[in-house]
Amino acid sequence: MAGENIIAFDLDRLLRGDRRQVEDISSTRAEAARILVTASSHSGVAAEDRAYLVRLVSTRTGLAPPEAERRTDTAIASAKENIARARRSTVILAFMAGAAALLGAAAAWFAAVAGGEQRDERTPAGSWQLFSARRTNRRVFP
Repeated sequence: MAGENIIAFDLDRLLRGDRRQVEDISSTRAEAARILVTASSHSGVAAEDRAYLVRLVSTRTGLAPPEAERRTDTAIASAKENIARARRSTVILAFMAGAAALLGAAAAWFAAVAGGEQRDERTPAGSWQLFSARRTNRRVFP
């Protein structure tokens, strides 16, 4: 699952137990990840999904139901926080990419104007006085 990387540590803490598991828990982990990812939705984790996670944690780890319930609530809260942090980081990254594209477009425009001025022989090559107060349209070179 794509979102599992964001909440991988939460899954590890949720399913960690004292007894050593010999079977493959990848399907259990993926199912728990899908449930935890719903924590970031407007409605949150459904009551039946939360109860299922509590039973799953109690079964997998050997914890008593009240301790499994506390662990599940902690994992849900942590997953919600981690997903929100990932969303904020994505928004900031997208804004920075847009700002970089805008600056690149401005630099390209500036270079195009300077190149056009030089091509039309209105300014000598290497003269970057495009926006100076004393611009003339006379030829600088003979």
